[in-house]
Amino acid sequence: MNKKDQKEFKIEEKFDSDSDKENNLYEEKVNLNKTKNIDLINNKKNLGKKSKDLDKDEKDNHELSDISEVFKKKKSYNNVIPNLNNMKFKPYLGYAARIVTSALLFIFSFSLSYFLVRNAFVTTETTKTTYQEVGNIDYRVNLKENDFYESKYLTKGMVYITSLISTIDIDFDYRFIIDESINGNFTNGVVAKLIISNDSGDNVYYSKDYVLSSTKTEVVSNKNIYNTRKTISIDYSYYNNVANKFKSTYGVDSSSKLIVSYKVGGNISDKGISSSNDLSVTIPLSQKAINISDSGGLNNSRTNITEAKTELKYKSFIVIAIILFITSIACLLKFLELIFAMFGKTTAYDKHLNKIFKEYDRLIVEIKTAPNFDNKNIITIDKFEELLDARDTLKQPIMYYNLSSHNKCYFYIKNEDDIYLHIVKSVDLESDKNEEKKKK
Repeated sequence: MNKKDQKEFKIEEKFDSDSDKENNLYEEKVNLNKTKNIDLINNKKNLGKKSKDLDKDEKDNHELSDISEVFKKKKSYNNVIPNLNNMKFKPYLGYAARIVTSALLFIFSFSLSYFLVRNAFVTTETTKTTYQEVGNIDYRVNLKENDFYESKYLTKGMVYITSLISTIDIDFDYRFIIDESINGNFTNGVVAKLIISNDSGDNVYYSKDYVLSSTKTEVVSNKNIYNTRKTISIDYSYYNNVANKFKSTYGVDSSSKLIVSYKVGGNISDKGISSSNDLSVTIPLSQKAINISDSGGLNNSRTNITEAKTELKYKSFIVIAIILFITSIACLLKFLELIFAMFGKTTAYDKHLNKIFKEYDRLIVEIKTAPNFDNKNIITIDKFEELLDARDTLKQPIMYYNLSSHNKCYFYIKNEDDIYLHIVKSVDLESDKNEEKKKK
């Protein structure tokens, strides 16, 4: 091979080598494009799938938004309750607790009412008290100076010459004795009465009263004996001259006398004892000789029986007792109502729940633990049918919690932070039932 051929061969070989390189580059480029196309196709598929998921989520969110808007437009919607603990822990007694509470309130209010009525009145017991009154009268006649009587006075029970009488001293003695200590008031005083009348005493020509000792009151505390003495001095000449002057002036036959009386008595209110006594001495006037007489001594023994007596002492107790009695009647009626509701006919509340469970039992899940609604958006719903619409849309179960047997329960749907809540209360159902009866 000549140089020329060698050169051509080398050129051809180089060309073939360059062609192989180009072919390899082309194949690599084709393979790369295929890989890119596959990746693009996969990416498009993933993007399509994500787009579908996004569309679905957007659709679901739109539906949930529509549901919320529907309930928000209803009157039954309430704004978000910031703290549902108020609902969770609201005092709400169970059925048995209500029965026990009403019974205890009835017993307490009735017992207290009875206690106040008993203590509003004060009753005194029947008592038997024995007491005795003793009175004595004594007097002496003081004489003027004379040649016949050696003694300066004459004692009781004699005949007295009026011209020799100077004064008459009268002693009154009174004693009250009782079988127990007492608190009471006693009064005493002495008065004299001058009487001028015809001889028979049927017609009184003249009379005049004289206060010889003013009436006074003495208080006796925690004692069983009261004793008093009084001595009165009578100026006989004074009263005798008045009687003689009347007789000589008018020239009528007359009979004159002076009656000296000791008035004494007592009042023991807590024993119901009241006594009044008059110890008297009668002194004749306008006569030459006189006999002085008295009413005699006093000796009375008596037994006083105080009957049992009831008096109203505290009016405020009666007012409070009436209020408590009315309260006890209300508690009794509530107690009977609960008892009859338990053993009697089915209540409106029970009928309502029975109807719900009969028709939708498969859609309801009963829970035993109290739900926690803290930091949740609460949407309250009046009717159970509306809760069913929410359940159909949300595809979530309806939860049931019995808060108080025969009285109150919750039906709710939980969807993330939203709570769709329907509350059933016996009070509301009974109220609706009564309103329907009134309309009919």
